[in-house]
Parts: sequence; C-alpha cells; structure tokens
Amino acid sequence: MLVGSSRFADHDLLNVPSIRTNVHDLAFELSLEGHGFLAPSRITSLIDKELAEVGGAVRQACATATDLLVVYYAGHGHLDHAGELYLSLPGTSPDLLAWTAIPCAALLAEIDASPARQRILILDCCYAGRAALGGEPQEGLIQLLPEPERTFVLAATPAHSRADAPVGARYTAFTGELIELLRHGAPGGPDLLDAEYVCSRLQTRLTRRGLPAPCRKATGDIRPVLIGRNPAVGTVVPEEPTPRVDGHVEAGAPVPPARSERLSWVPDPAGDVVRRLDSIVEQAHAADGMGGAGRPERAAALLEELIADASLLVGQDDRHVVLLKIKRAGWLRRAGAIDECLEVCEDVLSGYDELDLDNQWTRAVVIDYAHVLGETGDITKANEYVDLVTNETDGLVDDYDLEPVVELRLARIEWERRGGDLERAARLAADLLGHLRARKGFSGNLTWQAEKVYTKLIKKIGLRPGLRFRLRAARTTAGTILKDNW
Repeated sequence: MLVGSSRFADHDLLNVPSIRTNVHDLAFELSLEGHGFLAPSRITSLIDKELAEVGGAVRQACATATDLLVVYYAGHGHLDHAGELYLSLPGTSPDLLAWTAIPCAALLAEIDASPARQRILILDCCYAGRAALGGEPQEGLIQLLPEPERTFVLAATPAHSRADAPVGARYTAFTGELIELLRHGAPGGPDLLDAEYVCSRLQTRLTRRGLPAPCRKATGDIRPVLIGRNPAVGTVVPEEPTPRVDGHVEAGAPVPPARSERLSWVPDPAGDVVRRLDSIVEQAHAADGMGGAGRPERAAALLEELIADASLLVGQDDRHVVLLKIKRAGWLRRAGAIDECLEVCEDVLSGYDELDLDNQWTRAVVIDYAHVLGETGDITKANEYVDLVTNETDGLVDDYDLEPVVELRLARIEWERRGGDLERAARLAADLLGHLRARKGFSGNLTWQAEKVYTKLIKKIGLRPGLRFRLRAARTTAGTILKDNW
C-alpha cells in the first residue's frame, strides 16, 4: 500500500509534485517487474486521496496481507501540541489535524493488527522518526506513539528533523535514494536486500549529502524483512585510490598505466559500464530537476550530452539511450524547440515495430510527437496519434498516467478551435468533460480547464437545439463508459 499526498488545499502547506513520482516509481521497483518481490496486482497506489478512502484502503490491505505487508507514506508530517505525529492529506488543515489528517498511532495500530508475518512501514515526511521512536521526546511532549509489535519501521528522518524535498527534483531526497538503491543495487552487497541493510546504506548515502540520517525500529520476534533483490550482485566494488606521500606513490604499490580521457570511457570487466551508467542516470535526474525548476532548455542540453556519453558506452539502441532521448524530447517541447523535438520523436519512433502504449515511456514520446505535430500544423496526423493514445489508454486508472493524455486532448480541442471548427471543438470538449466528471477525485485543475474551454466555446457558437442534444449525449456516453470500466 503506497500513499502519497502531493497537493494541498491549505495555503500554508506547500505542494510537492515529486511525491507523485515517488509513489509511481517505487511501486515499480517493489514489484516483480522491477527488483522487488510483490506481484503488481498486489500493489495499491493512492495519490492525493482523502481520509476516508485512504483509511478504507489501508485497512483492507492490512486485513488481507498474510505474508509481507508494506505500507509507504510520503507527504507532510505534523506534530500536534502533545507531540503526536499526523500524516497530511490534500484536505489537511494544520489547525484541525485530528479531523483532517492520518494519526500515525492509528496507522501503526492498523498495521499491528494485520495477520501478515512480516510488516514494514516506510515514512517519508517531517518528524518521521516519531513512528520509530527515534530520539528522546522534547520537553513538554506528554504522549508517545505506541510501541509497534512485530513491525519494522523505516523513517526518513529522526524524530525532530524535517525531511528534504529539493525543488524541481524527480523524487524527494529519502525516497530518491531508496529507489536508486533498489534500481541499481549495492556493489559488494548481499544477494537480497533486507530492511536493516537498506537503512544502513541510506544512512551512509544521505549523511554524505549533509541530510538527516534515516532511523529504524524493529520490534518483536521477526525475521529480516526482505525488500528486494540486489541487481548489483557480482559487481566489483571500486577500490580506494592508492595513497600518495609527497607526490610519490607509496612504496610497493603498482603504478597504473596512463589513460586518456577518451580511453577512460571504454568499458572493461572491472565494471566501468555499470558505474558510468549509474552516473548518467543520476545526471539525468538532475536534468529533470532543472526542467521542473523552469529551465527546460538547459535540461534538454544536458540530456543531449548524456545521450552522447551513453551511446559511446552501450550503443544507440540501448534502452538507456532511448529513455534519455524520450526525456529530451519532452523538455525540448516545453522549451518551445518544436523542430528539434519533432526530430528526436521521429528518431525514437522509428525504432518501434509496434507501439506498446501500456508502456509509460512509449506513451510519453507518442504524446510529445502528437503535440509537436499539432504545433507544426499537421493536424490530421496529430489527430491520428491523439485517437491512438486515447483509445489505447481508456483502461488506465492511475491519474499520474492519465494527466498527459488529458493535456493532449485539451491541445486537440485548441487545434480545432484555431482551425475554425468550433462545433467539433465543442463536441470534443463535451466528451472530455464527461470523462473527467465521471472520474471524481481526478486532477481538479485539468477538470477546471476543460470546463473553462467548454464554456467559452458554447458562448461563441450558441446552444442550438441539435448541438445541445449532441453535446449532452457526448457527456452522458463518456460518463457511462467510465462508470462501467472503473
């Protein structure tokens, strides 16, 4: 059960967009498709849901788990006047924590009541260490969380520290390191990663960055809680540089051969490829951070350099290179470099014999391609790709995946409006609005945009009886289809 709160109605609580990608990517890494042990069908992700829905889903997950129970939360953490930890949700008010947020004590009690043989609670929020009872309570705090039974608690911060969420980064600091560890593994580490080992590695990584060290609490008679496989098993641990004294190599140490900058990139059995790719992946995350911070042109330029680097290592057709190209296409589009984006998209799509739009990366480049086709005026071809994406993603239920699809449909409505076919644009807007209204809880901003576009179109063309009937039918049909599917 993965829960994330990234948007908040209260103006005192900052939105944290990276929490959405936290949940999405961590779910993948914990699954069998990534490096974890959980079947994808057994993983439930809730993003920006309210208290009743989250509570019901957590209770269901805890009641039905019999072997391994994993509960993850990312969002704002708050302490009330008694020092009790609360976990924020979109409707949380800091002045009404008991009524609008998740009491961590209640969450721990629910987990402890589970029949699961192994349980782990992972908290990425401020003051997360309160759940692990890490550190002594402050003066004046009269209430502590209950001692968890047979549960491993992994907390992003000590009891009185704030969590770090860099602006524009793909992930929050703690979850980013956790995902990187699960995704790339630990050279020289065990075959299987258990919670104790993971916590130790994260403590090392985060403290090196000057961030708070995670803490943990293992209670009861439990075996090591396994989280995932170590994909770096067999990888050679890089040796420390040979110490030098007064500019000379220490006596008895072999002198390494001189290597040019170019030669230092050539793969060798010592694991240069793995280490270099790890570095490229980290820099790609930094590029995403630049783009998210309002510098998409700089992100695209950095990704172009990384594509060249990765191509030297593994070749143009390697999946790492393809993913970097897809990322670059997205930032080129946001930077307004339409021609370059078009070229990159066509390069990537030429490598597909058949488009698998269930794959998020394939879907991303097709969406970018449709956008740039529309911007260049090739509306007919752009609409073919919009129809393809819309038809193939009707079964998607994750708002994280659906948002780009909705944005593309809004762009199509704008293309039709610019072309002068206002009635067709109104029908498309009505159809989209029907889908969005049927999906209660979907992104309010996008629903608001669709309503605004629809209202403007209606004002321009007027509601003739025939058109009124067709628009009402479009909204009703879309809503009925969605209610049947979800």
